[in-house]
Amino acid sequence: MPFTNKAVTTENIAIDLLNNSIVFFTIILYLTDWQKGDGGELMIYTDQGEVKVEPHQGSFVIFTSETEHEVLPVFARRYSITGWITDVPIGLTFL
Repeated sequence: MPFTNKAVTTENIAIDLLNNSIVFFTIILYLTDWQKGDGGELMIYTDQGEVKVEPHQGSFVIFTSETEHEVLPVFARRYSITGWITDVPIGLTFL
């Protein structure tokens, strides 16, 4: 899948992914050997200010899903594992 140079944003909306459940936390594990200039930093916006998270390999990020955030434009391939912690156990019903 080719990378895109467009920023991905939320609008303070918790994503409804599974069975109309509320998403409480977003988790990200960065897998790429990231270098300055590669882009793709995670910006997190809070009442106290903003935080720029550089996606270094092995870094793990967790934040409340309703927190406004965006991924800055990407200029190189990058890999990560992203997940969401919800209020509804899903078990193995999707198999």
